[in-house]
Amino acid sequence: MADLNHYFYLIRNEELKIESFYINYVNKKSEIKIHDDLIEYFWDSIKCIEFYNPAVMENCKGLCRCGVTVIDKAGNNKLISIVDTWIEIINTFPDDFFLHELPAGNFNRCGYKENVEIPFKKAGWLGDCNTLKNGLLRIDKENLLLHLGI
Repeated sequence: MADLNHYFYLIRNEELKIESFYINYVNKKSEIKIHDDLIEYFWDSIKCIEFYNPAVMENCKGLCRCGVTVIDKAGNNKLISIVDTWIEIINTFPDDFFLHELPAGNFNRCGYKENVEIPFKKAGWLGDCNTLKNGLLRIDKENLLLHLGI
């Protein structure tokens, strides 16, 4: 899993009782894979939602970017609403668009960092959002969504 994707797995609620259960998912094929660029773009909108971090066995605000997060029914309702908003926002984008990034160490002749344009496709981001939403809709009192960060 040494890539820049966030992986989501539908898990049974009782799996939370097994110590370090999430290790079983590290090399499994994920139902949902979302690139970190999409998560980064909308990061502020999800960092106020309360989720559960099984690694430290306590609630946390936002997804654990580089770790494990469990999304339960309470956090799920808010997250579905936010993902719906992401879909509305992305629908306003052109088919091909660029995001600007300031990568470390990329300086111009005057010593200022230069923006780098990173190309994206609207259809790809919409597909990712809809896939995530479909996973979220499957959460109920017996099923949770396990998130493994980058």
